[in-house]
Amino acid sequence: MSPGRHHAGQPTYLRAVRQTAGTGIVRAAVGTITGLCAARFLGSADRGTFAAVVVYTMSTAALLECGITTSVCFYTARLRDQAADIVRTGAWLIFFCGVLAGTVGYFAAPLIMHGHPEEGVTALRLAFAVEPLIFLGGVWASSLQATDVRAWNLTSLVQPVCYAIAVALVAVLGQAHILGMTLALISSILVQCVAGWLLRRNRIPGDGRFNRRLVAPTMRYGLVNWTSRVPYLFNARLDQLILTLMVPPAALGNYAVAVSLSLLPQPVTAAFGTVAMPRIAAARDRKSVVGQGVLTTALLGSMSIGVVASLAVCGITSLLVETVLGPSFDNVAPLLFALAPGAAVYGTNKVMGDILRGFDRSSSVARAEGIALVLTISLNVLLPPIMGVMGAAVASSVAYGVAFLLLLQTVVRQTNARPAALAGRLRARVRSANPRTAPMRADQTPN
Repeated sequence: MSPGRHHAGQPTYLRAVRQTAGTGIVRAAVGTITGLCAARFLGSADRGTFAAVVVYTMSTAALLECGITTSVCFYTARLRDQAADIVRTGAWLIFFCGVLAGTVGYFAAPLIMHGHPEEGVTALRLAFAVEPLIFLGGVWASSLQATDVRAWNLTSLVQPVCYAIAVALVAVLGQAHILGMTLALISSILVQCVAGWLLRRNRIPGDGRFNRRLVAPTMRYGLVNWTSRVPYLFNARLDQLILTLMVPPAALGNYAVAVSLSLLPQPVTAAFGTVAMPRIAAARDRKSVVGQGVLTTALLGSMSIGVVASLAVCGITSLLVETVLGPSFDNVAPLLFALAPGAAVYGTNKVMGDILRGFDRSSSVARAEGIALVLTISLNVLLPPIMGVMGAAVASSVAYGVAFLLLLQTVVRQTNARPAALAGRLRARVRSANPRTAPMRADQTPN
C-alpha cells in the first residue's frame, strides 16, 4: 500500500496554518466570552461543579478512545485511496469504546461528584450518556484534518458558536444553572458531530466498509499513540481531577477559570501541529519536510506566539476579574501568574507531539510525556496539601516546562535539526520572503 497524495487544491503549509490559527482565534474568543458569561451566571461554586462535569467527560473520552482518532487521521492522510474504509472501520471501533466509556462513567458519576450538589451528578450522567456520539464526532473530524483542513476548521468552529447560542438561550429562559449549562454543552457537541458527518461525506466519497485488514494497523498506531496521549492528558488535567476531590467548589471554580485563561493561546499555537501532522504522514520523503521549513515554522512560530500571548493574557487578567467576573473570582489572577510560564510552552508541546506522530514516533512522545507525568503526580501529591490550589498551579507549570524540554530533545534527535540550525533556517526564510529581493530558485520547494 503506497502513500496517497494531497488534493491539489489544498492550501500551502503557511496558508493552512494562518487559516487554522485564525479559526482558533475566533474559537478561543467565542469560547472565552461564553465561558466568562457562564461563570458569571453560575457563580464560583456552581462553576466549580460544572468544571468537574466538563473535565471528567472530556478526560474519559480522551482516555478511552484508544488513540483511534489520531490513527484515522494518520492513515487517511497516508492511504488516501482507502480513506472511506479507514473512516468506517475507525468509526465502528471507536463507537464500542464510546459505549464502554459512557457506561462506566454513568455508574461512576455519584462517586466522582461526591461533595458536589445532586444536580452535578445528574449533569455528569447526561454528559456520559452521549459519549458514543462524542467519540464518533472525533473520527469524522480527524478524517477532515487529514483531507481538507478548511473543512476541519469549519467543524471545529461549530461547537463553540452553537454553545454560545445555547448558553444565551438558557440564560434568557432563566435556566442558567449547572444542568442547563450541561444541556447547552451537549447540544453544541451533537451539532458539531452532525456537521462533521456531513462534511466527511462531502470530502470523502463513498460510505466505505468495515475492513478487517485495517483493524490491526489502526489499533497498533492508535494504542501506541494512546500511550503518549494519556500522559499528556493527565499532565494537562490531573490538577483539576485531583482538586475536584480535595478543595471546595468555589476554589475549583477560581482555578478552572485561571486554567481556561492560561490556555487561550493554545488554539493558535496548536494550529502549527494540526496542519503539520497529516502532511508529514503523507510525505513520500519525510526528510523533505525539514528542508521545506515545516519543522522550523512549526516550532519557532508556536513558541513565539505562546510566549507573547501568555504575557498579554496576564496583563489584562486583573481588569477582566474586576469588570466581568466579580469579587468571588479574586484568586484567578495570582493562579494565572503561576500557570503562565508553563502555559507559554504548552501549545508547543502539542505541536512537537503532532510532529513526532506524523513521523510515526508516538512511542517517543510517550516517553517524554511519561517522565513529565511522574513529576506531575509527585508535585500534585506534595504541593496542594500545603499550598492549596496554588500548589496545583505551580505543579502544572513545572510539569509543562519539563515536558517541553524533553519533547524538544526528542524532536532534535528524530530530525537532526539543531535549535541553532532551526533559527538559521527561519532567518533565511524571512530574508527570502520578499520575491523582489530573493526570487525563488528552480530547485526550491515552497511550503
